[in-house]
Amino acid sequence: MTADRRVRFHRLLTALSVLALVAVLLPAAVVSAGVDTFGDDDGSVFESDIEWLWKSGITRGCNPPANDRFCPDNLVTRGQMAAFLVRAMGYMDGGGGDLFDDDDHSIFEKDIDRLGAARVTLGCNPPYHNAFCPDDYVTRGQMAAFLVRALGYADRGDGDRFHDDDSTVFEGDIDRLATAGVTKGCNPPANDSAHTTSSRAGRWPRSSTVPSAGPRPLRLHRPPMSR
Repeated sequence: MTADRRVRFHRLLTALSVLALVAVLLPAAVVSAGVDTFGDDDGSVFESDIEWLWKSGITRGCNPPANDRFCPDNLVTRGQMAAFLVRAMGYMDGGGGDLFDDDDHSIFEKDIDRLGAARVTLGCNPPYHNAFCPDDYVTRGQMAAFLVRALGYADRGDGDRFHDDDSTVFEGDIDRLATAGVTKGCNPPANDSAHTTSSRAGRWPRSSTVPSAGPRPLRLHRPPMSR
């Protein structure tokens, strides 16, 4: 990953962590005074981050075609997250298109294909991997896998970093995120749990949040990314 792409992704993760209600350590986004793209985030402490997402072309809003709202209290779907990651990383190769059978109705189909072609997603129904489940909400475990693949983390450290992810297929990805310093767990100060059934918790090398594992959807509290 190029330095420019890493910085861009770093900023995206910062914005995402805000959504997950995790402290963001990066400097606040620089947004021109008076900019107010969305009408439903006024007064939010995260408004500048939302503006940054829009200015960077990572979000377009949540109510097309007007797109004058961000829907900061909504949950993030897998389709929406595919669009965010594809725009942030600049993936262009769709791998021939139609990589999954269940996204033909989704406005995110092209983004999903690009994410699949980049091997950031393998689908949602192993071992077949012919479905993406675009309307399902993103879980901490799924986000762990997305981020590990996108950023190329390989080191699992000593493994078994958390006691509550032993039964999840994402345990290896969770361990890699922890080894990279992206997540520290979800139950401070002990931090011995990845909370496989909670919203995301973690940080981009100590700055942005990334989920760990589990079936509970990511709640965007300023967050979810809307489209």
